[in-house]
Amino acid sequence: MAGTDRRGVLTVVAAVLTLAGCATAYLQGQSELRGGRPAEARRHFEEALAIRPDRLDALAGLAIAEYELGNFDRAVPLFERVVARMPRNAEARLYLGLAHLQRNERNRAAAAMTEARQLGLPPRTVAQIDRALPLLDTELSDAVRAFIASSLEGDLEWAAQVHDARTAPRARLEPTWVIHSDWHALFPHVHGVP
Repeated sequence: MAGTDRRGVLTVVAAVLTLAGCATAYLQGQSELRGGRPAEARRHFEEALAIRPDRLDALAGLAIAEYELGNFDRAVPLFERVVARMPRNAEARLYLGLAHLQRNERNRAAAAMTEARQLGLPPRTVAQIDRALPLLDTELSDAVRAFIASSLEGDLEWAAQVHDARTAPRARLEPTWVIHSDWHALFPHVHGVP
């Protein structure tokens, strides 16, 4: 009986360590991606997927790393897998559209971007997509396609940074005007502002 219990405990410990290794590889990949090192990020996401092939966030990270490396032919099928498993993920659809755009597949790019704009992207990003879509009806140079993709990526990144800043834990020693400003935003009627 003791041998059976020990094997069970060892199995659980091995599973926990495996999952921890996957989480560590994924977090390292995210850190590398945020730091502008997509080649290193790709290595970590591949490691996370080797441990847990069904890990969707690592698959999405790998797709973005490939995209950032300019490997659009690799990025498209990865984004397609993410979108197939998460059809309402606006960011994955937008990146799929951008990868198609970079491959000069304008119709596929327009379709993916049109779908993405209807899935809850920030209003500013939707406005950027609306400005970009008519351009996809014309022949575009590589430089113009890259510019459109870059501007949409940048806008999406800006929206994520604003979200992160708004939801980040607050410092203990904030100036009182920040707190006043926050209260004003939450309760504008207190200050007589409609």
